[in-house]
Amino acid sequence: MKLPFAGLGLIVVTGLLSVLADSDTSRLTVRVKAVDRLRVSDGGTINLEANPGNDHIGPVTDSTANLSYTHNKDTNQKIVAEAMAGDSPDPASNDITFKVSLGVESKILYSDSGVTGPQDIVTGLPAGALTDQSVNYTAECTSSGTPVTEDTDFNFMITFTSVDE
Repeated sequence: MKLPFAGLGLIVVTGLLSVLADSDTSRLTVRVKAVDRLRVSDGGTINLEANPGNDHIGPVTDSTANLSYTHNKDTNQKIVAEAMAGDSPDPASNDITFKVSLGVESKILYSDSGVTGPQDIVTGLPAGALTDQSVNYTAECTSSGTPVTEDTDFNFMITFTSVDE
């Protein structure tokens, strides 16, 4: 005996299997943006005071500034620092030596002959991040080489720049 719905059941099941076996694709683009970001906070105030009978004043260090840096370049980076004397008196009128360090080695950014130009502060930085690294500013002078008649501020603008090594 023939079942009237047997062929229909086969068609329905076959139709369901073809729907379940269907596929499609979706595309997604992940774009990695080039990152080269450097942030440095301001330092504080270095107060240089002489002790009686001593011409040399300092060195005194300020460690209130922090530096953070991130890059994802395929070449190592370095950070250079350069000082500009702000509204300070003429470099010929003082013998201040001003240094910066981000780690062990200090680099002179300003001396009695003026600014020294860009100095390598950190080298060999592979892709990655430095987070809140302490920036140490150190200053010293002599009382005979930096005469002032009243408390005098010598202001400096320090520019940190990341560059390819």
